[in-house]
Amino acid sequence: MRKNIFFAGLIAMLGVALLFGAMSNVQAAQPGPLAAPTPQSVAVRNSEQADALNFAVTSVMTAAGNSAALNVQNADVMDLQWVIDQTAVNTTTFKLQYSNDGENWVDGATFVTANAADANDMQQVLLFGKLARVNMTATNSNPFTVTLIGVAK
Repeated sequence: MRKNIFFAGLIAMLGVALLFGAMSNVQAAQPGPLAAPTPQSVAVRNSEQADALNFAVTSVMTAAGNSAALNVQNADVMDLQWVIDQTAVNTTTFKLQYSNDGENWVDGATFVTANAADANDMQQVLLFGKLARVNMTATNSNPFTVTLIGVAK
């Protein structure tokens, strides 16, 4: 009789051990998918509303200076293209500046940094205020040719 109780207890313990062993193999819950990216608002604009902004067209520069100040008050963004022709190396940096009165200028995006070679590129930038211009810095007096054309939308 003692043998039967011993074997019954042993079988019960073995059953419990198998049960816990099977349960330990259960995988933990996995996290859900990442949240969707926040949508960005892009206004659909009529191409008839786009304005050409000629900050500088094939202008030969030898020193730091500013482009013409252009009215941008009816636009939100601008597709800005720049073409730089370095005839002799003159390291240049270009940045947008904005103003509401034409006298006090606030720095905007720097879109060319320490350029010392020919370049041709385009990017979309935000527009602020009433007027915009391009501030150009140069490290020496070697001539370079620059074209800065924007399409304001």
